[in-house]
Amino acid sequence: MTATKKDDKASRFYVTKTISDARAKLEDKVNTANEKYIETPVKKSREFISELKADPVKTIEDLIDDGREAIEREANARMDSLKEKVETRKTKMRERLDKINQETRKVYEGIEKDARLVVDDMIDAGKKQLDRIPGKKKVEKRLSATLSAIPSKLNLPSKEEIEGLVAGINGVSKKVDDLNRDFS
Repeated sequence: MTATKKDDKASRFYVTKTISDARAKLEDKVNTANEKYIETPVKKSREFISELKADPVKTIEDLIDDGREAIEREANARMDSLKEKVETRKTKMRERLDKINQETRKVYEGIEKDARLVVDDMIDAGKKQLDRIPGKKKVEKRLSATLSAIPSKLNLPSKEEIEGLVAGINGVSKKVDDLNRDFS
């Protein structure tokens, strides 16, 4: 039974202690609110009124200046915020455009490869069809003969004649170099 009496006393004290703590917290909040919302504004209002009575023009000018400064600070802050947002958006848009450009390049490269394959297939198919044309080899021989006859008709030297001439010039050049060494 002693445990029960002790618990009863502890619980009674607990309730009173809780009420006391709540009262202290409430008083603290009331005092803080009183100071913040009543005493400080009233004190500042009295100071303002006394300044206004002492020099009304200066007080009004100070208020106007303070107002202008506050408006300017707010406008600058908003402009800075807006500029920052614009720059962020620009950066993100540039990144997106770069990504789109890279993807577009990949698509173009793929299209280019596909187009080359198609063109190569078309050329191969065309060559095969040309080989099937009757008389093609006959035309090629005649064309080749005509082309090879043009240099002789124009009195131009052939490849073999030019090579022989180059070999002869090289031989003469070598002999001249040898003679120059002997006389030097």
